Amino acid sequence: MASSRQHTDAMQENKQHRGSSEVANVERFLCPMGNTYHYEWIAFIAAFLSTIALIPQVIQVVHKRSADQISYIWLFIALVAAVGWATFGIINGVRAEIASGIILAFLYSVLIGLKVYFTRKEKQKLAE
Repeated sequence: MASSRQHTDAMQENKQHRGSSEVANVERFLCPMGNTYHYEWIAFIAAFLSTIALIPQVIQVVHKRSADQISYIWLFIALVAAVGWATFGIINGVRAEIASGIILAFLYSVLIGLKVYFTRKEKQKLAE
């Protein structure tokens, strides 16, 4: 019985230290494995791969001088998602998400600009 009592006392002390059991539950939900800094390298690799995956698309649009195959809806949704990830990274201090979100938002903005430019250019060409 003493060990059960010690465990209960330790839990009570932990609750007081954290402020409330709700905070502890949220922390367990957000970081089920404890300190996430040990796993931040995974976020960096994923962010890096997600970011460089878009570069070939930008290069293809520039080389073909056309962005007909790219949807405006997809571009805007992807841009909002990138801004959301950057915001999430800023709020939570996740450097990989901050960098990736900002770079992706830039690349999506470039694609939107290229799509607008080439679409207008094609319409002008057809009008002549």
